[in-house]
Amino acid sequence: MTTSSTLKQVIRRTNEKAWLMRLHNVVTEARITANLLTVTNVYVALKSKPLLLLVGPEDQNKTNFVRCLAHQMIGSSCFQCQILLGHPWWVSPNLNLAFFSRVHSRFTSEKIMCLLEEAALPGNERNLFFAGLLKISPAELQGFFTEVSYQLQHGGVIRFGDLHLDHPFPFPETMHWVGTMDVNRFLWWDPDLLASTTVVHWQEAVDRRIDCSLMYKSFEPYENVALLNPVRTEEAAHRKISKVLGGVQRPLAPLFNLQDILARHQMPFPEKARKDIVIYLANAWSYDGSGLFDQSVKLNLEIGLDYALAQYFLPRLFEPLIRNPNLVKVLEEYFHQHFRYSFEQLIWLCDPG
Repeated sequence: MTTSSTLKQVIRRTNEKAWLMRLHNVVTEARITANLLTVTNVYVALKSKPLLLLVGPEDQNKTNFVRCLAHQMIGSSCFQCQILLGHPWWVSPNLNLAFFSRVHSRFTSEKIMCLLEEAALPGNERNLFFAGLLKISPAELQGFFTEVSYQLQHGGVIRFGDLHLDHPFPFPETMHWVGTMDVNRFLWWDPDLLASTTVVHWQEAVDRRIDCSLMYKSFEPYENVALLNPVRTEEAAHRKISKVLGGVQRPLAPLFNLQDILARHQMPFPEKARKDIVIYLANAWSYDGSGLFDQSVKLNLEIGLDYALAQYFLPRLFEPLIRNPNLVKVLEEYFHQHFRYSFEQLIWLCDPG
């Protein structure tokens, strides 16, 4: 006989995949992007790290996607979601830019602090919270992402934006901090930023026919389990990978291949990147072991590895890549043959323009 708790687990396991397909349908109908792999990658990245930053040229639907994602995750609750302009672009050149920048930063910081306090209240452990910072500048990148990302390694935040707290404030696992930044080339690959942030290169084609009304399309409510059970530790990630990839021989062989390539150039494989890759891969499967990128275990692994290498391995090699064109050439050959998205990411990272 199926107990109520067992039935609830079945419903929850089904809904993660169903929710992701719902998000796919919304962004496609709204013409934000037709690339469903991009959407799935953002979802898996949010499961893997608490902070996420979409970077790319201006006017590429990044902000529309963030608004759509927040609505599908949270709905219209202002107690759980705040979408804010990250930088005071509204300030006229003839006004006091320094003053209004401080005012804007304080307003943004207080709004996010309210979300953190709400998320920490008893009874909110299973509710999602979303802070969106749109069109940030390098100043907000430092104050709201790099510094926060560094602090989260120690379990909480004591300073962000214009706020400096008296003691560290715990960062709830259900809090998701997402930003967008308009740049043709991203140059701020700080190890502190990479500690708790996934930087996603958004390169989707712009469709001027975007239908904003469809971004906020309503659905019949059901138990929303999206992002509520992420894998965030290396130990838990290895357990899950062993379970879902038990029949796959040497699933992490590409990591050892890349380790050999780096060794030939007298470089170690970045261990923090290895940890991030394993965690991302674990989150590329749902509760019941269903692949989020593809139903095929083999294809889901290949696609997940491609995105993980592009977003966690290559950024940690940014400085060595700039100094070592021979290493770039070898990696280009390897990625061109095995991982297409990582190949494109490598070209973007090393583009002198």
